[in-house]
Amino acid sequence: MLCHRQLVLLLACWFFQGLLGDVQLGNCPCKDPSLCQPVQAPPRKELFVFRTGDKDDWKLYDWTYITTVAVFGPYVPELMCFAHSKGVRYVMTGDYPANKLSNATARSAWVKQQADTALSQHLDGINIDFEATLSESDAPNLVALVNETAKAFRQANPYAQISFDTPFAAGCTWGRCYDYKNLSESCDFFVIMDYDMSDPYMAISNDPIQRIKIGVESFQADGIPASKLITAFPWYGYDYECTHVYKDSICSRVGQQYNAQSSRQLCYNIITQMLKNLSIVGTLNSTFVSKFFDYTDKGTGKPHQVWYDDPETLVVRYLYAKNADLRGVSMWQAECLDYGPDPETKRLTKAMWDAIDKFMQPQYDKKET
Repeated sequence: MLCHRQLVLLLACWFFQGLLGDVQLGNCPCKDPSLCQPVQAPPRKELFVFRTGDKDDWKLYDWTYITTVAVFGPYVPELMCFAHSKGVRYVMTGDYPANKLSNATARSAWVKQQADTALSQHLDGINIDFEATLSESDAPNLVALVNETAKAFRQANPYAQISFDTPFAAGCTWGRCYDYKNLSESCDFFVIMDYDMSDPYMAISNDPIQRIKIGVESFQADGIPASKLITAFPWYGYDYECTHVYKDSICSRVGQQYNAQSSRQLCYNIITQMLKNLSIVGTLNSTFVSKFFDYTDKGTGKPHQVWYDDPETLVVRYLYAKNADLRGVSMWQAECLDYGPDPETKRLTKAMWDAIDKFMQPQYDKKET
């Protein structure tokens, strides 16, 4: 005789299979089969965590406030089970070739494949990471793709979460002339990629606070409410090779801006190790509200400048998001911290996660800056 829980699960399987035809609900990899059910949390403040790769460091994340994990990389059944046990959504990421946007047949096939995968792997939605340049005339095709995706996912799972990654500002930023207003109608929220906003001629912050604010305001000017905006900040910085270093530590990149070797991304854990090895501390730039330091490459003898954010500068950004009543905050990416056993690295890693408290905890005064 079936127990109540078994009966509920069986009925759920029949329900989902009926919605997606001949797709078979994948075998549940969790010890507790109920963990393969979709997360049914209502709209809430979001801590949207991007992760890549296949390491098991996710076990050491601070799960206190995480609401969604978006995975760029292989499906990890254990992570899905663990996330669901915490009431956290586990969503897939998906991209679509720009040259096929106008092909309705190709769009339908892609959408079905994504929805089938989500169903078989017990996922809670999709983060659409479409980053191609697009003309205004092609924008309606992107809207159609997102609409079709949202419809298919929500038919299979009424609680499915649909998010879309955007550049730091609306309009035609970086050549992406998307119809953000209509895109937002199908999405639960946008994830604003507030990073990679460097300058081609001089070393500056990866995420200048002024551009973050201007970008958020540009989405709101398009009619997109704060409740549909999540801002993602970098947990990495940039190491720039300077052609000259001028007064006030201005690192010129003139002549280097199109040289791929003239800059490199560095995760926060690498930057903190550099600071330790150099026996220095970063300097706070009050204009960009980020930190930097200079060093000379011993191999080439060339000057370098590293720009990055740490808990002190990220708190300013989290408080801005709170003051603006945004839906949530995020980071690219969670693996940029050191989750090893060393006490000092543990302290640094904890401080990065703790900084998010300023956004998530209600007791912080929203007027604090």
